[in-house]
Amino acid sequence: MGKDSNGKELGAGIYQRKDGRYEARIRIKGQKKPYSIYDTNLRKLKQKKKQFLLLMANRDLNLSFTLTVSQWFEIYLKNYARPKLKTQTLNNYVTGFERVEDYIGYMKIIDVKNVNIVSAIQELEKEGYATTTIQQSLAVLKQVFRTAFENRIIPFDPCSGYQYAGPPKSVNEKPPDDLFERTFEQVLTPDVLEQFFKSIQSRRYYELFIVLLHGGLRIGELLSLQWKDINFRKKQLKVYKTVKKVRDIFDEEGNRLYDSALYHQVTTPKSEKSYRIVPLSDIAVKALKQWKVQQDADKKQYGRDWGRSNPLLEQYPDLVCTTGPGNPLNRSWLDRICNDFQTAINEPEILLAQKEGRSPNLVKVTPHMFRHTYVTTLIKAKVPESVVREYVGHSSDKMVEYYTHLDNSYIEPELRKGMKSFYTNFDLKDKKVKK
Repeated sequence: MGKDSNGKELGAGIYQRKDGRYEARIRIKGQKKPYSIYDTNLRKLKQKKKQFLLLMANRDLNLSFTLTVSQWFEIYLKNYARPKLKTQTLNNYVTGFERVEDYIGYMKIIDVKNVNIVSAIQELEKEGYATTTIQQSLAVLKQVFRTAFENRIIPFDPCSGYQYAGPPKSVNEKPPDDLFERTFEQVLTPDVLEQFFKSIQSRRYYELFIVLLHGGLRIGELLSLQWKDINFRKKQLKVYKTVKKVRDIFDEEGNRLYDSALYHQVTTPKSEKSYRIVPLSDIAVKALKQWKVQQDADKKQYGRDWGRSNPLLEQYPDLVCTTGPGNPLNRSWLDRICNDFQTAINEPEILLAQKEGRSPNLVKVTPHMFRHTYVTTLIKAKVPESVVREYVGHSSDKMVEYYTHLDNSYIEPELRKGMKSFYTNFDLKDKKVKK
């Protein structure tokens, strides 16, 4: 019977270490070394020991001592995640786990302690991953280990109670207040918008950038739009789906796939708040009508071959965003237009700055920045934050309001007031169809 540092008897197989922690050693048949459990609190240690002894009665005890974290993840993915999660979510789970797999995947699942989880998360931090990315990986680990605990594969959940809030911030550093403070750092100024739309007015997808700027849509929401979602008479569009690039994690028989090809999938949005009806400006309506002319010209040009390689058209025959041959429009096409503009503006500025001995004033433009610009324009136009949230499909735990839902007869007029501040210098007069 073990004793503590004062000579007090602790119980069979329990000892107090020099560092003050208590240790319970449990002999297991077939194992050379005893299994040790640690805690700084004796009462909690005894509870852990009791839980472990219950686990020992489990028929899967041998599995617990041989199963690695990576092996259990595959079991979890197939038997628990696959039946209830969408393909995109399964993709996210696999990616989230792969980030930490090098740090804990090789470990026996029963040997993983809270310190191992913390250490793995700290390694991701060192690698420079964003806080939200690290939190996503931790969320996956929590699901994986909680399921193992519920199945008595492990006696304790090493993720229980652990939260990751990001790296320590300096005393004077103020964290951004979700969407609305972050957007002011990612806004396209009127000058940049002027240059951008002037430079791309002869390019394909010109009209779609106008819709992004005047609709505040996420890229996937834009790419999943159907013509039936747009009410030209009411000047509104419905948002209730999005497009993602995914790969199958399992085949139809449930076999794991590791090298499947990426493909486009229309799926539901990221949250309930994302389901919404968005008012459109007159210019956005005109841009969409102009784009319809472009798409109809594409169909006439390609004839029966139009859309032949687009599997999405079987279920969504009236997709708004398509390429000339009728394929799904990929975000990379929009990225390319933004990158071309950046290069055209920044390269001469870099040379001029070097000549003048100063730092260059570089311009950054991404498709998602049009959404941020939409939000910022409305906020600066004094549209209530609650109204803006309704129309961009964004929710915040920090925002406490006396209501849970605003009446549409109030919020749409409020938003349309702010829409008068939108950038409007576009060229939509009898535009030529682009090849």
